[in-house]
Amino acid sequence: MKRLSVLISCCFLLVSGVVLAQEAKTYSSPKLKDVQAVIKQAKVVQNQQVGDSLSSPEIKTIGRDTFYGPAGPFKKAYTYVTVSEGGFALWIAGNQEGEWKLWSPAARADGMITVEAMFFDDVQGDGFVEVFVLHSWMKGSMDGAWTNYEVEALEWDQKTNTFVNRSEWFEGNIPMSAKDHTHGFTTAKEVRKYLKSKKFKKKLK
Repeated sequence: MKRLSVLISCCFLLVSGVVLAQEAKTYSSPKLKDVQAVIKQAKVVQNQQVGDSLSSPEIKTIGRDTFYGPAGPFKKAYTYVTVSEGGFALWIAGNQEGEWKLWSPAARADGMITVEAMFFDDVQGDGFVEVFVLHSWMKGSMDGAWTNYEVEALEWDQKTNTFVNRSEWFEGNIPMSAKDHTHGFTTAKEVRKYLKSKKFKKKLK
C-alpha cells in the first residue's frame, strides 16, 4: 500500500512537471528573420485611442521583450516593443483571415523609458489573452528623483477589432514607497498579485 502511494505521488509529480513545461513553452523568443518577414508583409493598423504610432515597426534585434505566442484572439502572434525618444510602442502582429496585420497600441511617457517586464494572461477568462507591459522612467521633484512604474494592459476589443489600453484597471490602486522613491508596481510579480485580488475583480464587473 505504501509503495502504491509512492508510485501515485511520483506519477502526479511527473504529470505536473509536464504541465509546467508545456506552459513554459507556450511563449518563445522568435528568430529575428521571422519577425522581419511578417512585418514586411503586414498591414499596419493604427489604434484610434492612441493615434499615430510613436515609432517605426522595424525591429533590428531580438530582446527579452519579444515573444511568439497567444495574444488577444490570436493563438500565434508576434509581440514586441520599439523604443524611441518620445516613449515606446508595443506592436502585436496577428494573422486575421489569412492576412498579417500589425497593431500598435502605443504608450506615452516623459523621459527615457525602460521596459521592465512583459507578460500575458487571460484575466477575464473569455479566451482572449491580455498583454501586460511594465515600464519605468525617472522624474525629478523637490524631494529628489523618483522612479515611476506604469502598467499597460492591452485587451482585445471584438467590436472594433483593435487592442484597447485598459489603464482604468489600475486607477486608484497604485502603491508608493517614499523609502525607495518609487511610484507604482515595481515587478511583474506585484502586478500579477494585484490582478488576482478582489479589488481588481471588482473593476471587471
